[in-house]
Amino acid sequence: MSGLFTALADSLIQFLYVFGSFLAGAAVLTLLSRWTNNAFLQSRFPKAGTYVFGWIGVPIHEFSHAIFCRLFLHKVTKIKWFDPKGKNGAHGSVTHTYQPWNLYHRVGHFFIGLGPALLCPFFLGLLYWTLVPGSQFAFDPQTLFQPFFSGITNGSIGTWIFVYLSAAICSQVELSIEDMKQAAVGVIPLMIIFFLINIGAWAFNWQIHASIIGSGKQLQTIAFSFFAFATAIACATFVLCVLICGLTNLAFGKPFGNPFRT
Repeated sequence: MSGLFTALADSLIQFLYVFGSFLAGAAVLTLLSRWTNNAFLQSRFPKAGTYVFGWIGVPIHEFSHAIFCRLFLHKVTKIKWFDPKGKNGAHGSVTHTYQPWNLYHRVGHFFIGLGPALLCPFFLGLLYWTLVPGSQFAFDPQTLFQPFFSGITNGSIGTWIFVYLSAAICSQVELSIEDMKQAAVGVIPLMIIFFLINIGAWAFNWQIHASIIGSGKQLQTIAFSFFAFATAIACATFVLCVLICGLTNLAFGKPFGNPFRT
């Protein structure tokens, strides 16, 4: 019986080491995106965020869901790329079907639900290293953003395009309640896989716990770098949008606005 409890405890620890950084990064990016959207909703022009950024950000959000649907062999039946008049803020959607008893399909829910937050750093990095002159694929905080500030100072068109596109992506990365529910559906199948691996390790005396933890730590380091990069850009987007919306409000005689209040 102690072996079962050990396998269960090891499974939980391994899950947190392997996927914890992704969950934390998704939570941070979701909050920043939500606060950015709150700034627009409390502004003189509450639909501005949807029309200025949504036409790019929403399709990328839905594409992120769809690509994980494909990777985990779900059948995509319908994609609504962008509907600016969508009800309850649902400006896009991906409808898909799967086999409920297929473990691979069930695991896919975790990644499908978190898709926009997981791929946000990838899209931002791709745009940064493509559009900003002199940028390099490196995460040294002392040199990472030097090309960006140089591009702004020198009036680089590519850098300003990056500013706009990154703002569009960051403002629409927020995971909905349905996204989070879908991600939660995939947690149990993932835990089952970890549990079965650890039951096998206990039964055959395999020493794999330390190896999985070590791999998880390496994955955390990589994920942290990418999410730190995305978080820095999302923070800058948030501050910029709050200032623009707040100053616009003041110009029209409205309160500055509090993005942390819904």
